[in-house]
Amino acid sequence: MTGEWARLLTEHWPTLTLTIAVLIGIYYVVRTLALTFDAVADALGPLGKIWRARRTISQAESTDLRRRVEYLDSQVRALRYRDECYFAYTLMDHDWHVRNELLAREHGLVLERHVTFLEFRDKWMRDHQLENEDIKIWQ
Repeated sequence: MTGEWARLLTEHWPTLTLTIAVLIGIYYVVRTLALTFDAVADALGPLGKIWRARRTISQAESTDLRRRVEYLDSQVRALRYRDECYFAYTLMDHDWHVRNELLAREHGLVLERHVTFLEFRDKWMRDHQLENEDIKIWQ
């Protein structure tokens, strides 16, 4: 019996492959039509109702996921603006410290060396063992 099946499969594999492909294509076309048109779903009876019920669930899940993505997108956008603001302030603050350090030196005062943000960032990343991380926000 096994030999007969093997012979049939080896001799008729193109026909078998084409038949399977056509059946899969028909399945997807009928399912898409059932999900798109109520009349097709009604004509398919219980199978159409099952497909429509699953579509309703997946639409609800899709809507929920879309809302979550929009929320997270707004959060990321807010965090990026906050980060850009902090970084701009840090650079401005660094310039202020440099100017005041120069003024202090003109008057003979010696201040301890000011650590720039980039130096602080590099040390902080080393201390937190993140120096080898490829963090895109610093580029």
